[in-house]
Amino acid sequence: MYIKKHEIIGKQLEVVDALNKNLIGLKGEVVDETKESFIIEQLDKTRRQLLKADTVLDIDFNNNAFRIMGNELRKKPEER
Repeated sequence: MYIKKHEIIGKQLEVVDALNKNLIGLKGEVVDETKESFIIEQLDKTRRQLLKADTVLDIDFNNNAFRIMGNELRKKPEER
């Protein structure tokens, strides 16, 4: 599966590595996306902006987690 081509809004995402170690373990549903970031909604319904740069993400597609470097997604969704 070529994940970069797929819609990520509505998918579950988890940060597995990042330069900012405080982000590791952050997870939630992607509710919006820009060229440089995701907006995720956590279980407690709070929303967080997550920069794509310098992160490693697990993104769930049909109960399969795909690991991808956030830098590979640093484009507008329609340009990927």
